[in-house]
Amino acid sequence: MAYMDDSLWVAQSKKELEDITTVANSFYKFTGIQVNTTKSLLVTNSSTTDKFINFNGQQITAIAPTQPFKYLGAWFSIDPAAQRLYSAYFTPKQLELLIREYMSLGSTQSNQSILYSPPLFPRKQLKTYTAQMVLALHSLDIQIFRNEHNEWPIPRKNNGGTLINDILLPHPKAHTLKEKLNQHEIIYIEQFLNHNNTRFLEWRGFHHNIGKIPMGRIPTWFKEIQDLIQSTVNPSTEFTCPNPCTLRKWERTAGPWVITNTAVMGKASEFTEKVLKIKHYTEENNKPLECPGYSSKDQTIKQKSCYFKHFKDRAFTIKVNSKKIVL
Repeated sequence: MAYMDDSLWVAQSKKELEDITTVANSFYKFTGIQVNTTKSLLVTNSSTTDKFINFNGQQITAIAPTQPFKYLGAWFSIDPAAQRLYSAYFTPKQLELLIREYMSLGSTQSNQSILYSPPLFPRKQLKTYTAQMVLALHSLDIQIFRNEHNEWPIPRKNNGGTLINDILLPHPKAHTLKEKLNQHEIIYIEQFLNHNNTRFLEWRGFHHNIGKIPMGRIPTWFKEIQDLIQSTVNPSTEFTCPNPCTLRKWERTAGPWVITNTAVMGKASEFTEKVLKIKHYTEENNKPLECPGYSSKDQTIKQKSCYFKHFKDRAFTIKVNSKKIVL
């Protein structure tokens, strides 16, 4: 059996396979198709020592029966005693194959940053094929260097916070805790702290730092992470101050409610690249009310309600739960 450039050829003998490759080679030359022979693979269950064919001017030798190979997303092996690749353990040859394959592939946006520093996978992802490949790269100290003509891999943009993985990795429940943190998009230690990093936030006051309003009882993992941070902090620990997670610049996906750098609250309805159009709201008993007057109204806006314009880079996201402002 052999497959070349997404083509699969099955033959009962070496001669039959050579006849197939001869016809294929003629077709490729006639149509001007270039074949990367180095990516071709020859597999056989024959006991003969004559385990090679010549194709496109190059000799292809059959892989060992114990060496697994991948076709259409599935792994195969001629040796029935070979270990399953989705098990928790890998033979040296399997591990070498995984690393070699990963090194030859491009990287997607979702996993680019983990090529630079050892990742911490959530519990459910830990034993996946991709996770094991990435961990193997780091355990063998293999680095992928950027080619000057290639824009990948691109590390995840850091907003200046302290990565929580740095203190989470040694924890015995690291993978379980990481799963909980990912659900709330928590990646920085500063997300658990107030504006000047002097105290921990309570569960109900956690909303600005994670971009959503937490509901329900205080979860166990929340207290565990706070205890972990407290136990690892020492006089030499430096956090980013002021806390970059406390006030987040407004983004379209963060919701319409904003507060400006001059403490004016409102609801963004339209925006351009640099400017927001905001419907002005006031606050009474922690509830948002439409502005009753028009002292702040931009006269160039024809709508009746009190609207004003503000630079987008000077507007910050706030959270509103139904009819209540969460401060």
